[in-house]
Amino acid sequence: IACPCAVALSIPFTFGNAVRVLTLRGIYLKNINVLETLAKVQHIVFDKTGTLTSPTEIPFQFEGDELTAHDQMLVRSLAMQSIHPKSKQIAGLFPSAAIHPVELFEEVEGFGTRGRILGTGVRMGSRAFIGQNGKNVNDHVDGQVYLEVNNDLKGAFTQVHKYRIGLKEMIANLTTWAGISVISGDNDRELEKMHSLFGRQTEIKFDQKPKDKLKFIKELQKKDNIVAMIGDGLNDAGALKQSDVGIAVTDNTSYFSPSCDIIMEGRSLEFLPRVFAYAKRNIFLVYCAYFLALLYNVIGLSFAVQGLLSPVIAAILMPASSVTIVLFGVASSSLVARHLGLLGKNATKVNDPSLASEN
Repeated sequence: IACPCAVALSIPFTFGNAVRVLTLRGIYLKNINVLETLAKVQHIVFDKTGTLTSPTEIPFQFEGDELTAHDQMLVRSLAMQSIHPKSKQIAGLFPSAAIHPVELFEEVEGFGTRGRILGTGVRMGSRAFIGQNGKNVNDHVDGQVYLEVNNDLKGAFTQVHKYRIGLKEMIANLTTWAGISVISGDNDRELEKMHSLFGRQTEIKFDQKPKDKLKFIKELQKKDNIVAMIGDGLNDAGALKQSDVGIAVTDNTSYFSPSCDIIMEGRSLEFLPRVFAYAKRNIFLVYCAYFLALLYNVIGLSFAVQGLLSPVIAAILMPASSVTIVLFGVASSSLVARHLGLLGKNATKVNDPSLASEN
């Protein structure tokens, strides 16, 4: 009688428009099915470095022997081979240094990188990876990346983390409806800072290797949690793939983990509560479309059984009702996005108390 294909029309058009809207916000979904899983998430796990912190705003300094122009070339050439946020930041310290091919390049997840450049062996990474005692460096500085050239330890790059804009408001919204955990490969130097952001009830783990992060996700899932993992995409690749929704946060969309379901630009992380709320509301809109189609059919049948519908009218009603379902899905999804501040000029702040009750 009218719109027999509501299921086939409402989901792709409603969710498809939602994917389009999120793309405009710098949030890229692998497919429309991710939205449905996103709406069911019960526990969110955050990585720290490169996720909660901004790799583009981390000031690095080198402690140790003075680096010559040749040393700077070695550092930049090796660092440019890695997609880890720390490596990209270190490479940016020497923008005028030449880049040469790296032979025998190897990147060990959670530890560091090494290779040979113009016959010179270079290693950069953690103290455990370098395997030597530091020289003129502070052993307790978080985020140190040691530099070794031809088995000679030159020193270490140190950093002070700067957290992303809107982080505290974002966490406050998320903690009202989902379980939150933080799991990081860094040491616990910033434990108090983490507690100030997440509260002391949040589980926070430091000194975690990639296999530890993967194990943590599996343990949450064994407790029947739908888990979203949010990381920078490199050391978190296993955990991102294992989680029900893997979200890779990056400040350069050319570098991301193929294991993720969503690629999110770093500037868009503050919109995360709105993304979850938007996914839930789109599920509701699909049910509304089903109800609308059912209403069409009930009204149509009441006329049809009385013989009051001519074939011409019926032929007009069927495509017209289908078009209505499509327009309803696209228009309502866009209106919800605008209301949540994901679309239009209002997409500036994420501190919205209504998101807590919405989720």
